[in-house]
Amino acid sequence: MLEELTGKIYQKLLDYAYYKPRSEREVTDKLKTLCSTYLSEVSDEDLVLVVKIIRDKTSEDEAFDEVKSVNMYVQSFVNSTQPRSIRSIQNFLYKKRFKSDTIDASLAQIPETFEKECIANIIQKTRKKPELLKKYLLSKGYRYELIEEVTSNTD
Repeated sequence: MLEELTGKIYQKLLDYAYYKPRSEREVTDKLKTLCSTYLSEVSDEDLVLVVKIIRDKTSEDEAFDEVKSVNMYVQSFVNSTQPRSIRSIQNFLYKKRFKSDTIDASLAQIPETFEKECIANIIQKTRKKPELLKKYLLSKGYRYELIEEVTSNTD
């Protein structure tokens, strides 16, 4: 019965992790939720054993690799047609509760010209009202110095 329960919970956790990239914290929270649903079926000691077995399995499986998940999110934002600032990408990843050192390492791989290219693309789309454009770019998380530099170069 214990092996069957472990298999059920692990399969549900795998489905959860393969649906989209998840942080370690999200996986842990989901594991707690899944275990609480089976709390009435087994004793507390057995449930602790099930959690330990599942944690061992998840540490070996690359579906639960946090570094890959962060890199996947960053690459999807960089390749997106909707430009985002590095700050907004970073905030998104913090909200997903990824570890800060993993986030910093992944964001360091983004080229330095990325934000300038994003701002230049937005400027080309909306050239008519420069003050509204600057306000819009500031609200999207771009640094004011960077906005001034790019807008002065395009004038």
